[in-house]
Amino acid sequence: MAEGVETARTGGLRNSDVLDISHVPGYEKRLAVTPGLTGLAQVYLPGDAPRRKKFRYDLLYIRNKSFCLDIKLILLSFLITFKGKWEYRGKKV
Repeated sequence: MAEGVETARTGGLRNSDVLDISHVPGYEKRLAVTPGLTGLAQVYLPGDAPRRKKFRYDLLYIRNKSFCLDIKLILLSFLITFKGKWEYRGKKV
């Protein structure tokens, strides 16, 4: 397969573009948490927010996780969905 076709099919990533994130402080904590329905970054940040900022929100969630926080995030997710504001760049809630 031609390199240009392969690059386009894989979203432009090559093996040399893959970043080793095992050295990122706090990443092992993020891996230890079971993925859920939603999170702080999904509710409070725009979809095009930098990964570093999303990662900080994930660590904030890990430090403050509780059943009440999960219920709050789920309810806010429903509210955002009903308002149709997932793609909105401003304040969603």
